[in-house]
Amino acid sequence: LVTEESYPMTDNLYSLYNFSTGSGDIVFDQSGNNHNGTLNGAIWQEDDSSTDIEGYVYVPDNNFEQALIDLGYDDVLDDYVLEENVNQVTEIYLSNLSIESLQGIEGFVSLQSLNAYNNDLNSVNS
Repeated sequence: LVTEESYPMTDNLYSLYNFSTGSGDIVFDQSGNNHNGTLNGAIWQEDDSSTDIEGYVYVPDNNFEQALIDLGYDDVLDDYVLEENVNQVTEIYLSNLSIESLQGIEGFVSLQSLNAYNNDLNSVNS
């Protein structure tokens, strides 16, 4: 899965097209350099807003996913973690990481102990 977060913004970046933002025959440049592209023969499709990808757990909070990367459960900051990497985890410590959402924790089906104090959480849904 490729997102803007997958590519570092640098002074050398000329343009960045993710093909999820555009209109008509224009795809918008995400680099901020205003190098919009022209598409020929393409048709835009409406996003079905589905975040379910078989075999993956959706983890939209970058701080939560970065913690999973730091713990060795993931390797790319792209909002998704392999189910097989987290479905056997029984305990996890996520304190003091500025996490705002634990969406995706439901993929930790073997979880018995969660320590997530001192974050920016308003609620935790199971």
